[in-house]
Amino acid sequence: IVGDPITGCDEKGFGVNIRGALVFVIRGGCSFEEKVRRIQKIGGAAAVVVNTRGKVTAMTAGEGGAKDIKIPVVMVEKGSIEVETETHLALSLCP
Repeated sequence: IVGDPITGCDEKGFGVNIRGALVFVIRGGCSFEEKVRRIQKIGGAAAVVVNTRGKVTAMTAGEGGAKDIKIPVVMVEKGSIEVETETHLALSLCP
């Protein structure tokens, strides 16, 4: 499911039901830690952060180490998944 908002950074939560879902969000707007906490709190099963800035970078866990985050999260390179609209993603295989 594509997060709504697509950044995953709205304090009010998501405009779509993400319970039990793999949730796609884009980089930016708030920290990686904040995005994943929101997704986890609302019941998302896992998160994929689509990098919007060049190559994949390390996702930092913040000062506390994000020990409360239990769901899996991964970042994928820009170009491997493209955001077509605010509700659709296109998956392309990287060579």
